[in-house]
Amino acid sequence: MRSLAWQTAGNARESERVWSRLLVPALEARGLNFRRRAAPAWAPCLQVGGPLPRAGVLVTALLGPEARRALSRHPRVEVVLPDDSGIPPGPGRVHGLPYPVPAEAFAPATGPAMFRVALRYHLEARPRVLAARLRSGAGATRLLAAARALEGRGELVLLDGLTWRPRLAPLAARLGLAGSLVFLPELDVEEMAALLQGADALVYPEEDLGDYPYLALWAGAAGVPVLAPDRPAYRMAAGGVWLVDPAADWARALWLLLHHAPLRERLLEAGMLKAHPRRLDRVVPVWERWLAERGITGAAL
Repeated sequence: MRSLAWQTAGNARESERVWSRLLVPALEARGLNFRRRAAPAWAPCLQVGGPLPRAGVLVTALLGPEARRALSRHPRVEVVLPDDSGIPPGPGRVHGLPYPVPAEAFAPATGPAMFRVALRYHLEARPRVLAARLRSGAGATRLLAAARALEGRGELVLLDGLTWRPRLAPLAARLGLAGSLVFLPELDVEEMAALLQGADALVYPEEDLGDYPYLALWAGAAGVPVLAPDRPAYRMAAGGVWLVDPAADWARALWLLLHHAPLRERLLEAGMLKAHPRRLDRVVPVWERWLAERGITGAAL
């Protein structure tokens, strides 16, 4: 039987309460044995089986399939962040485990490709919010509602949006959002990667998944937080995503996503966890440098 090495930061009382009162009973009820392990304050995590890995790959210790399945079935294990994480009360909830991944591991990187795609499509304003492909009127309504969060000072870039321009452009003009919407053609992989490097957020307004898992994974790898509808399919695929009720105030949700630093940090952490197996070439060196700067060695673990 697999065992869970349960680790919590010694000074994180709320994190302790969440693990001990919520996660542990939920997982033990499904036959998972627990053993308590002391951990330094910078390493709260759940790890399936075995000792901590060496310092350089600490970021790779994820929940195994048994624990993930148990968590997904439990009615209250949707938010597994500490209550004192700094996330504001509101319409959304974050899915992901608290994990101290250094932000620079997936910080949006500047480079020639990012500037070329911005020049090609005349993208100038910030914040720059990407919107996934629309497929319904309900998604378009949600998108226009979210655009109000920009308050005329940024751009909402609709990916593969040329077919929607005849319908949305007049409506956006009547709502005073004409200067905020940018309609792009379908992009190739290189252009999409470059565009994500310069983005501040990604909005996914549709209730069905579509290409969401791939786009959200790209966003997580680029250090871009995601806003999406709170639906069961999204909960299973979420990572670095703030899930918001489809009927909620999407303008407020996007505003918080752009401007609330603790929320962005938590989302970036969760997104990194989802994307990191494909980006170990960047994550591991950053972790090794981060630990070395603090005098933490493999022996100290």
